[in-house]
Amino acid sequence: MKKLFISVFLYVFFNGFSSCFAQDEVYLAIEDTQPKFLEEVRIEQPEINPNLNEGENFVPELYEKTDVTPQPMAAEVEYDILYETKGLLSKYKNFKFEHGPIERMEPIFAYQGQMNFNFLDTKYSTKFIEPTLDFGFIGKFSEQPIEYRFLVNFVPLEGQSYLQSMFKDDFIILKYIPHNDITIGSFRTPIGVEGGTSGYTIPFIARSQLSRNFGSVRGVGVKVSGDYDLFEYNLSLTSSGRNWKNMFRGTEFTGWVNAKPLGKTDGKYGVLKVGGGLNAGHREFDYNVIGAYLSYKYKKFAIECEYAASHGSNGLTGLTRNNGQGFYTTLSYNITKNLQLLARYDVFNSDTSKSHHRDTEYTAGLNYYIKGSALKFMLNYVFCQSDYKPNSNRIIFGTQIIL
Repeated sequence: MKKLFISVFLYVFFNGFSSCFAQDEVYLAIEDTQPKFLEEVRIEQPEINPNLNEGENFVPELYEKTDVTPQPMAAEVEYDILYETKGLLSKYKNFKFEHGPIERMEPIFAYQGQMNFNFLDTKYSTKFIEPTLDFGFIGKFSEQPIEYRFLVNFVPLEGQSYLQSMFKDDFIILKYIPHNDITIGSFRTPIGVEGGTSGYTIPFIARSQLSRNFGSVRGVGVKVSGDYDLFEYNLSLTSSGRNWKNMFRGTEFTGWVNAKPLGKTDGKYGVLKVGGGLNAGHREFDYNVIGAYLSYKYKKFAIECEYAASHGSNGLTGLTRNNGQGFYTTLSYNITKNLQLLARYDVFNSDTSKSHHRDTEYTAGLNYYIKGSALKFMLNYVFCQSDYKPNSNRIIFGTQIIL
């Protein structure tokens, strides 16, 4: 019975849902570079799909005339209670079964809402972003070291069919080898550290520009990831299709490796990571994105930097032949157990063939964690300075609840 159940599960992955969902809009991602069952529940932030046509080019920015929902920054959940990811009711809904193909199951429910206050020249507007309302399951099959993740979004997205918006995470994880996982199904691909990281555990409401353009996508295929004391890696081979349509338009490889030079010191001198990666594929034409990453965390202080450059890309904003380049650096300091102060410098050029085509965002943030990431309030101020558009200001207020 158990083998039959697993076989049906795999069949659903590659036949019933045989396409690739790339958007990041309103869903709960329950995996990261190295998933941890029932220890970390990761939830994704909403983003509005720009509804692009094939080959069309779009650069999401924090301007009034754009309609891009802010995305959160990448961060770790290794040592600080501020990044606790268990739901408020987690200990009451971890079900165990003595018989049958399922050994453990935990339902996941998440809600998030955002309010934007936009200032552009003399114009002012207020906008409430469509809320996140997601439901799913994480768990483990009986006897075998195989976990499953499944998530659906109940809020349909403009410009997509309900089924395109509905299915998010849909995969199983094979954990036969210590420190290593094999993921099969539809999952987030690691195009950059921030672009490949789920959203509710990370402090900023808005992702960096390079992640909004190059990353924040999903693929259908196979991913191998590992986590050791001195390094971690994440390699995937997926379809280059997007949005649960245009399936198997080509093949895409995405890989990232981080070294952890202080990994044997048990955090005595902090946590240091240095790494890089590549995203390369074909969909109508060849494209590739390369990146580099550096982060250091010590007690209440953290700094994070990431750089990426592309020769064509196939990220959240759509397929483009343009060469782009971006960089961000983030500083954070935990003032108290519940209060966190943030600052970020973020610059991006969506087309390096053009002069004076940069957008620079300066962001200040304040997070108040009532119960870790399961219940928190977020406040961001963003000043966007452009070489070719009017400057703008935005104040963003957000809340999130994970049950």
